Amino acid sequence: MEQTQEAFIDRMRGLIYGNWQTCITYAFAELGLADKLQDGAKNLEYLAGQTAIEPKNLFRFLRCCEQLQFINLDVATKEITLTEFGKYLQSNHPYSQRDAAKLNGVFYRYEPWGKILDVLKSGSSDGFSDTHKNGSLDYLKDKPELLEVFQKAMTNLSVIENENIAKNYDFSIYKHIIDIGGGHGTFIKAILEANPSIRGTIFDLKETLASVKLPIEAITERITLQEGDFFQSVPTEGDIYTLKNILHNWPEEKVKHIMKNVHLAISSSPDVEQKRVLVIEHLMSDDTSAESIVPWMDMNFFILVGGQDRTLQEYTELFACCGYVIKSLVLTKTGRSIIELGIVS
Repeated sequence: MEQTQEAFIDRMRGLIYGNWQTCITYAFAELGLADKLQDGAKNLEYLAGQTAIEPKNLFRFLRCCEQLQFINLDVATKEITLTEFGKYLQSNHPYSQRDAAKLNGVFYRYEPWGKILDVLKSGSSDGFSDTHKNGSLDYLKDKPELLEVFQKAMTNLSVIENENIAKNYDFSIYKHIIDIGGGHGTFIKAILEANPSIRGTIFDLKETLASVKLPIEAITERITLQEGDFFQSVPTEGDIYTLKNILHNWPEEKVKHIMKNVHLAISSSPDVEQKRVLVIEHLMSDDTSAESIVPWMDMNFFILVGGQDRTLQEYTELFACCGYVIKSLVLTKTGRSIIELGIVS
């Protein structure tokens, strides 16, 4: 009984003080320490000079970083070495999570969580989150450095899953894919790499597309960048439209607005019956006891932007209101589902 009680208390304290770990991870990423250590061990004085932090204070911080296994710290020599785990916070790591860490700890993402009781009691994050009214991209449009971190973080978070999702659906039967809200284009690049006979369009805001870096390979010739706002209109030239991790960012009425604009674009085509829309999202399970990240993401979207994750039934009803019917559902290994939609005939 005592051992169980101790284990419960240890676990509870880990949850109570878990925000400390988030803050240390954010600071480690923001300071670029993994980059500064990537070519070998460095001493404390060197890192203090590089970060403009007094050595004594930096050493206290690095002790915590060692506890999180980002570094190995030699107390006697004050020499710091990056661990294999810590390398995932390097900017140039192929599976880098540095910008994801920077995003999750930045003030406009982190501080609203401290107001969770206010959000829950009011039923809205209006007044408690800077990004509530018009979403993250609108808030960041005049903050280029923060916008760049946001876009890179989205790439960090999708770096492993895009290839898997692209291979879980047969895109080869289509000629032209339009990725709505496609960001830096990592998803459409994965689709085109797996399907050499098709072309794609990244449709997003002007300020987002300004930072898109297209690949050098021949795939560049098959990618078009098109500026626009999906709340205004959507391009009409696509055979299939993808919305990956878009709808969860918006409350229901705005989701309906987006989906109706897509419907309008598709309906203008003579071959409307053959056109498809793919919504790629996490599905909320009806089993509330199942271990899952989705309830946490749902709460994050609620607090930050008034959005939500939804169950399949909720999506079915929402899409029906906008003139769609679900044609198929593909559950991928990434945890996200591909919901294939067609126009109601």
